[in-house]
Amino acid sequence: MFINYDPDAKPEVTKEMLEEAEELRLQLVNVICDEQGAKVGDPDGVTFIALVPFLPRTGDRIELQDGNMCEVKRTYFRVVQSNSDSGQIMSIKLHPTVVAHRIKK
Repeated sequence: MFINYDPDAKPEVTKEMLEEAEELRLQLVNVICDEQGAKVGDPDGVTFIALVPFLPRTGDRIELQDGNMCEVKRTYFRVVQSNSDSGQIMSIKLHPTVVAHRIKK
């Protein structure tokens, strides 16, 4: 699912998304746009996977499709590995997550 309003769900990166990112030479980024002060599990935020040419920096603004604006607060990275069909580690990657807070209209 590309866009998710379930705070407990994990982003699902498909093989097609990985192939498109590689073909276009773009980076897959998990984006979390939440209400300022929201706690883990609050239902107010939205998460999505985006293809980007570069990582948004702290202070950058992201305009969502619904017209809401989010300001980037931080970026963190998770180590992920890809395995071959036999289970052998093929590569280890850093997958970025951008955390942003919604700016009131």
